[in-house]
Amino acid sequence: MAYLDKITQGGHATIRNTEGRPVGAVINDVQKSRPADILVQDDGRWVVKGSGGKIHIIESDGEVVTSFYNPKANTDSRVRRGEWNYLSNEQLEQFKQKFSDYIKW
Repeated sequence: MAYLDKITQGGHATIRNTEGRPVGAVINDVQKSRPADILVQDDGRWVVKGSGGKIHIIESDGEVVTSFYNPKANTDSRVRRGEWNYLSNEQLEQFKQKFSDYIKW
């Protein structure tokens, strides 16, 4: 079912959007992403690094949890501490299949 592969905005993301968070930029940032811009949390949520220091947290089903601005040093620190991890080839393929309507690679 193709509609399940769409990026959707959950309740929490809707609230964050009204607070001025960059939630509306998710699709654009996913479209512009490179494989190195995609990380994963231990809970399976995708972490998409966007332009201008934006970070988007997306559930495995495509629901956007939140978006926020994050300095590169903080992102790098989270990777070093293992909070966010680069994708394995298998995980990268899962992301690519899930969001094939959006990604260009």
